[in-house]
Amino acid sequence: MVLENTKKENNITTNNLKTNKIMKQTAVEWLVSHFADNRFLSAFEEEIKQAKEMEKQQIVDAVDETNNKWRSQKAEVILNGNQYYNKKFNK
Repeated sequence: MVLENTKKENNITTNNLKTNKIMKQTAVEWLVSHFADNRFLSAFEEEIKQAKEMEKQQIVDAVDETNNKWRSQKAEVILNGNQYYNKKFNK
C-alpha cells in the first residue's frame, strides 16, 4: 500500500517535471513538434507561422492586461508582455 502510494507520487512528480519542460513551448510549437510528416508541415507553413504569431500576441496581450490591472492597484510591474514572452519561451 505504501509502495503503491510512493509510485503514484513519483509519477505525479515526473509528470509535473515533464509539464514544466513542455511549458517552454507554446501550444502551437508543441503541436507542430508532434507532426513527423514534413510534407504536412511544409503544406501549412504559412498557416503555422500565422498561428504562432497569433498565439504570441494573445500571450503578450494577456500579460499587458494583467499589468494594467496591477498598475491600477499601485503594484509594481516587472515585465511587459513582450519581455515576458521572450523570457518564458526563450525568443
